[in-house]
Amino acid sequence: DRLSNLIKDNMDQLEIQTLRDSILISSGRKNLFKAVELPFRYGKLLFRLISEFKPKSISYYGPSFGMNILYLALPDENIPVNIFQSENSLGQFGNETFKEQGITNVCIHDPEVLIDHTDEFVFINFPFSPNETDKFIKKKLDLPCNNDVMIIRGIHESEQMESIWKEIIKSERVRVSLDIFEIGIVLFKTNLQKEHFILRF
Repeated sequence: DRLSNLIKDNMDQLEIQTLRDSILISSGRKNLFKAVELPFRYGKLLFRLISEFKPKSISYYGPSFGMNILYLALPDENIPVNIFQSENSLGQFGNETFKEQGITNVCIHDPEVLIDHTDEFVFINFPFSPNETDKFIKKKLDLPCNNDVMIIRGIHESEQMESIWKEIIKSERVRVSLDIFEIGIVLFKTNLQKEHFILRF
C-alpha cells in the first residue's frame, strides 16, 4: 500500500502524455494508475498462479509503474521476468521500484526490437489498445506454447477487446479459458479437454 501511494504521488512527474492520451481516447479513464495497474485482488491471483504453475520464465507486455511486475517477480526470485514496454519514463520509474523492493529477476526490453521469447507465462496489459493486444496475442500464437499460460487484461474494456477475446478462446491451441471479467486466462496445456468458464471473482 505504501508503494502504491508512492507511485501515485509521483505519476505527474512522468512524461507519459502519449499513454495518457491513448487511455483517455479509448476508455475515458482519468486515473492513469488504475488504467495501468491491476486491482490488488487480481494481483494476488497472479501471484498465486505463478506459485502454482512455476513457469521457467515470464513475459509482460504493456505499461506498468511497477506494481504489476512485483506480482510477477515476487513469487520466485529465480524466475526471470521480461518486460516489454515503450514508455521509457515508466521503465525508469519501475527500475527504482524494483531496486527499493530488492527485486533482481526483472529485465526491461524495448518491444520494437522484440525477440522470439518463448516464456511460459505471458501477461498482456493493453486494455485500452485492442491493436496492441491483438499484435502480442498473435506473436504468442506464432511461437511454441504447448504448456503455457497467457493472461489478457481488459477483455471487456471495449467491443474490440471482447471480439479479440472471443477469437482467442476459439483457437484449437487454447484448451481452457477463464473469463473473470477484469482479465482472461488461457491455458495451452495439450493434455486438457477444451473448456470455457466464466467465473465471478
